[in-house]
Amino acid sequence: MAKWDLSKLPEGRKPLPDEWFAERAQMQERIKALEAKMSDEPLMLKLEEVEHHENGDATYKFDMNERVAKDVAALGLKLLLYCGVAKVDVEDVFGWILSHSEGGKDE
Repeated sequence: MAKWDLSKLPEGRKPLPDEWFAERAQMQERIKALEAKMSDEPLMLKLEEVEHHENGDATYKFDMNERVAKDVAALGLKLLLYCGVAKVDVEDVFGWILSHSEGGKDE
């Protein structure tokens, strides 16, 4: 662990444990590995079918190749890792994205 001047910490604050830094470094390495695996080619998804259910839910069926499926999974994992590192709820991220759409809310 790096040596820090602990006198500069606010009163009552303790330094973060070494494990905290190790976990963050491990998450960053996982993110870098996922980014390295992802291709520069655009992800092409084709929406094949939407099945609407009586309760208001819907089931979506997509056509995609294996590479695209892996890249989509990697993007999802990257989102979850970033949310974990930032301590942000995924639903808050989705809400933020929708709030920045042209309509401003769920459309």
